[in-house]
Amino acid sequence: IVDSSDDAIIGKTLDGVITSWNRGAEKIFGYPEKEIIGKPVTVLVPPAHKESTLRAHDMIRRGEHLEHFETVRMKKSGELLNMSLTFSPVSDSRGNIVAVSTIGRDITAQKKSEELQLENALINRDLEIAQEIQQSFLPACPESLPGMLMACACEPAAHVGGDYYDLFNLKDGCVDVVIADITGHSVGSALLMTETRSVLQAKVNRGRTPGNMLSELNNLLLNDLIKAEMQISMFYARIDTDKRRLVYSNAGHCRPLLYSPKQGMVSQLDTDEMIIGVLSDVFFEELSVQFEANDILMLYTDGIIEAENSDGNGELFGSERLNTILLRHCSQHPQEVIKEVLDELTSFTGTETRADDVALFVIKFV
Repeated sequence: IVDSSDDAIIGKTLDGVITSWNRGAEKIFGYPEKEIIGKPVTVLVPPAHKESTLRAHDMIRRGEHLEHFETVRMKKSGELLNMSLTFSPVSDSRGNIVAVSTIGRDITAQKKSEELQLENALINRDLEIAQEIQQSFLPACPESLPGMLMACACEPAAHVGGDYYDLFNLKDGCVDVVIADITGHSVGSALLMTETRSVLQAKVNRGRTPGNMLSELNNLLLNDLIKAEMQISMFYARIDTDKRRLVYSNAGHCRPLLYSPKQGMVSQLDTDEMIIGVLSDVFFEELSVQFEANDILMLYTDGIIEAENSDGNGELFGSERLNTILLRHCSQHPQEVIKEVLDELTSFTGTETRADDVALFVIKFV
């Protein structure tokens, strides 16, 4: 039984000289029996652990039993091992302690697994904190502003992501809204999203039109985006509720939807220029459209329309489904519209876990 055990079972004198050595010990440490018998047990002990080993032997001499004593041992090759040891005194017929029996189990893989789990737990905690911080950067979407009802949502695929929306109340009946998608859904995407937000917060004012803002943002972020090998798609719009006018510009982003109950249809805001982060001094076209009461504007990212269904046949959610949802729920508050979109998306993909970041911004004009 001893010889066939996978654990190392080693007999030693009270002075620490090895007297017996099973196949498990040979397999773990790399020493054949004929080479190790008669050697001091310290050949198996790294210098940093010799003192603790000697203390353990002193305790054994006093008749103490050391069970599951975790320590480090050394193979013949010099490789270190994490070991779980049990030291037991061996007594003669008169009860005198005459030897030490040690059972050792190699727990190196287990320790590495535990260390990895701890490291992953720390990383996940850091990412959770990063997620909380990133979500705090997104504005609390007011349910209403003069002339508008609105709702917004952002769901990263991982802890942090690159989708972004924002709202800037310029007063005098004007509100700027923006939605963006930064390449990927990684920590790098989140960092660039934060930088993008900071630039917008500093630069947005009534004197800069949507096209001007995209041009300036492109020039300011270009070098960082090229270094990171990332780009940003962004739709930027200025809503003038007094004039019932929407002025917008698009840097390669998904074309927003505009529902008109008067026409009974959904149309796309179709200007589409180069994405941010490719070339400098890009001109971004501006277009405008008049809106009326009960018109609905839906801004979204490609994580919605490019989501694949649960059948695995490559079918995409697509913009037509968004059109249908918008038409079906046009009488409801934007919050309900967003809920319906996310519910349908979950039903379509068969999971609440997103393959890509998802952001939605819905505005109903009143």
